[in-house]
Amino acid sequence: MYIWNYVFNILLQKYWDTAYRTVPVFSKDLEDEMLGSFQCTPHGFNAILLAQNQGLSDRQLMGVLLHEMCHHAVFEQYGIEVEPHGAEWIVEMRRVGFNGEINGQTDGIDFFSEPEYCEILELMEEK
Repeated sequence: MYIWNYVFNILLQKYWDTAYRTVPVFSKDLEDEMLGSFQCTPHGFNAILLAQNQGLSDRQLMGVLLHEMCHHAVFEQYGIEVEPHGAEWIVEMRRVGFNGEINGQTDGIDFFSEPEYCEILELMEEK
């Protein structure tokens, strides 16, 4: 479960050069078909939730985490007043490497190739 906090830090370094603060990542059962969620408050008490009940592999969950981290980056840049899957988030998703049509259905499960996933795991082992 705590692996995701380490992965968060690696992705934060890789895609944002550690420009934003760290938020906790939790693995829990999520409702319906939800794969992840960025939780935020106006006061900046934020967290990322990853679904443990949707049958995703760790590689797929890593892509979902990156999707949610884009929400975190947008929150850090613009605050709580932007649309969750609005223009700012789409720009951030493109900036980190998402291609094609990007919308609220762009979940990230196919973002990382197996070699990229293994590379990130190797970085985690070095820490």
